[in-house]
Amino acid sequence: MTQHSRGFTIVELLIVIVVIAILAAITIVAYNGIQNQARATVLQSDVSNGVKKIEAARAVSANATYPMTLSEAGFQGSTNTTLTYQPNGNTFCLVATNGTQTYSASSQSPSPSEGVCSNYNYALNGSVEDSATSWFSSTGAGVERSNVRASHGSYSMRGYVAGSGTDRYIFMNAPVSGAGPWVVSADVYLTGTGAIDYNRGLWFQDNPTTIGTNTNYNLSVVNQWQQVTRTVSSGASTTSVNIRFYVMNGQNIYVDNLRVERAS
Repeated sequence: MTQHSRGFTIVELLIVIVVIAILAAITIVAYNGIQNQARATVLQSDVSNGVKKIEAARAVSANATYPMTLSEAGFQGSTNTTLTYQPNGNTFCLVATNGTQTYSASSQSPSPSEGVCSNYNYALNGSVEDSATSWFSSTGAGVERSNVRASHGSYSMRGYVAGSGTDRYIFMNAPVSGAGPWVVSADVYLTGTGAIDYNRGLWFQDNPTTIGTNTNYNLSVVNQWQQVTRTVSSGASTTSVNIRFYVMNGQNIYVDNLRVERAS
């Protein structure tokens, strides 16, 4: 008597294929999770070790300021970790990235946390307490550090018309990274009212895509401090932002406590 072996039916084969696909998907998800956790551990370690090196370099510096580069601090991250270090006199921000994962720490928040630095001021010397470093003026405008008045500390930056021109302002370039959004704020003191080029106040412009936005001063508030604030986005490839304060004909403007922070 001839015997015939029974093969798998199409339904049974489909069930086997589906089970294999499900097991493969579970394996891939589990593997990716293990990889992500491993990368996160490395990034946190890099940030923690970097903060220790940065603080140690500051402790032995002559003027008690943070090193300008990670090389000066004697630190480099692990393989595949991209480090972004932004010192700002007495503050700093350290960001470690691998693929889509990012961890950071700052002088204000030294413990590694997921994401970029929060509550960190990217404006270099925004309070001008130590010097006028990082502040400049355009053609036809003048800028100087002044102790006549200040909203924070003892000094502010005085801006004034110093000659003819059509685009006169004082400014600072703040090193940032990415699209933000950014919260830009400053205290401004107007000694009176007068003509302003392009009728501008606080002007924000990013580099290299040069997206410009304006926030006017409150011209009805004179001889007292007013806060000028704007939340703006920039191009994804942004490496710095240009913060301008337009000056007035026949009047002084004083700027203090400039802050450029990443919106939370």
